[in-house]
Amino acid sequence: MEAKEVIQILNAKLEQVPKAEVRSMGLEVLPRLIDVLHHQKETCPDCRMLHDEGGSHIEDITTLFGPDLSVQKKFENWVSKTQSHLKHQHGMVAKGRTAAAYIFTGIGVGVVIGALVMYLMENENILGGAILGWVCGMLIGWSIGKIKENKLQKKHHLY
Repeated sequence: MEAKEVIQILNAKLEQVPKAEVRSMGLEVLPRLIDVLHHQKETCPDCRMLHDEGGSHIEDITTLFGPDLSVQKKFENWVSKTQSHLKHQHGMVAKGRTAAAYIFTGIGVGVVIGALVMYLMENENILGGAILGWVCGMLIGWSIGKIKENKLQKKHHLY
C-alpha cells in the first residue's frame, strides 16, 4: 500500500470523525510510514510484518476514536516500534524530527550562553541575554537541522 492509497482510505473512513480528533492522534505520519514500509518490505522481513500490521490498523482506523483506549495504545506502540525499526535498522527518520531536535538543543544552549554572557559581563539584563540567546540558538539549530535533513533526503533516509 502506498501513501496515496493510505490517504484515500483515511479520508474515506475518517469523514465522520472531527478533524481535531484526527490531528490529536498524529495520523499525518501514517501514510509516510506505510509508504516507506511498502518500499522496504521486499528486502526486510520486519518491514513486511510491520507493513501488514499497519494495513490492519488502517482498515480498523475508526476504532482508534472509540472509547477503548487499548486500541489507541496498540496503534501508538506500532508507530513507535516502526519508527524505531526504521531508525536503527535502515537509518531512516521522520521528516522534521532531526530539525526539531537541533532547534530544541540550539534554544537550550542559546539561553544558557546568552544568560551566562550577561552574567559574566555583570550586566543587569540577564533575561535580555537569555532571550537573545534563545533567538540565536533557535536560528542556528534550525539552520543545522535543515542542512542535516537535506543530507538525509539525498541519501533517501528521510520519510
